This record gives sequence, C-alpha cells and structure tokens, in this order.
Amino acid sequence: TVCTPKKPKCSICPVRDHCRAFATDQVEAYPERKKPKTWLDVEERVHAIRDASGRWLLRKRGEGEWRAGLWDFPEEAPQALQSKLKKALLGEVEARYVVTRHRVRRRVAVYETSLPRDAWSASEWAWWSPSDPALGAGSAFRKSLLRLRERWPEL
Repeated sequence: TVCTPKKPKCSICPVRDHCRAFATDQVEAYPERKKPKTWLDVEERVHAIRDASGRWLLRKRGEGEWRAGLWDFPEEAPQALQSKLKKALLGEVEARYVVTRHRVRRRVAVYETSLPRDAWSASEWAWWSPSDPALGAGSAFRKSLLRLRERWPEL
C-alpha cells in the first residue's frame, strides 16, 4: 500500500532510510513490474444432446481431465448415438470464458433426439433436467447452457 508501482508514498514509508530505490531516486522503477500474462488459447467442442422430455445428456469428467469430477456436456457423443445425431442437429452456439491464463472458445453442437434415456447406465453418464438444481457442474457448462437458452428459449 506504500511502495506501489505508480506514485509510491515515500514520505510515510517506515523503511525509507534503508531503501535503495529512494536513495538513488528510482522509486518509480520499484517494485518491478510483473511480466504480462502469457495467454493460452484453448478450443473446446462439446455436444449438447437433449431428449424428448427436455433432459440433457451429461458426462462426469474423469480424473486427470480439466474440471475433473464436474458434470458437463460430452466432448464425444456415445457411439450408439453418433449415427442418429446428424439428423438431430439443431445448430451450434459459442461460449467464451477465461480460466487463469486460458482464453477458452467453446463451441457447442446442439441436438434434439428421442432416444431412450436408459441407453447409458454407466456412472459417468446421466440425463439431467434443468428443473433439477442438484448438479455438480462448473461455469463452462453453465455458460454453455446460458448461450443455448439465449438462442433457443424454448429448450
């Protein structure tokens, strides 16, 4: 609060008598400026698959994955669905967000299908309804869902 990069308050500084920057009249050079962040651009592509009853197919991210333990739209549709999804594509939305030094561009392909919900019973897959608030999901999923609702309010 005293020794700041812009307009340091040397007159009230308790260590001014021992300060090399003050003694050499270089107070504007200290503390040294931080290096600018090195941004990493990340591209994500996920599939938002909605069934006839309004539920979304989600996958729990596994250990070692980014956002491990959180529910999200899957990056790949289940094998059994892939041939049926081409006909069910509604369109695509994009969400952008920042995580630490990552600038993420997330493209979400949106599908609506009438497949049975019990086709995937593995613990990493689940059908989720927006009326069910109990979901361990991160901000990436929530931003994607917001973009979906902006484009298709009826979903």
